Amino acid sequence: MIVFNVHQPREIRGVRIKFHGSSFVKFEGTERYGNKTRTVIYRSRITYFDVIATAFGKPRGVDEKIIIEPGNYIWPFEFHLPERVAPSWEGEYGRNRYEASLLFQHSI
Repeated sequence: MIVFNVHQPREIRGVRIKFHGSSFVKFEGTERYGNKTRTVIYRSRITYFDVIATAFGKPRGVDEKIIIEPGNYIWPFEFHLPERVAPSWEGEYGRNRYEASLLFQHSI
């Protein structure tokens, strides 16, 4: 749930919620080529989802301004993780994260 308090009228384009899920791993290994060895860094990044939803205002891409009047606003929302995604974790060799962030888009 988003809870938002506006003290004076504001001109905005919208309030959006960004949902992002990704995994990143990095570790070092050694490879041999004949009688030589070298250190190799292995990396992988996977984005499971990257979605922006409109909580208030016009849809993304519509450049129409709206006035949000003073008051308290509550915007409930739900986001369902895709089936069979890996659990969240953070460790020495990487991480797996699911995040939600609020984007308040002001008019220019």
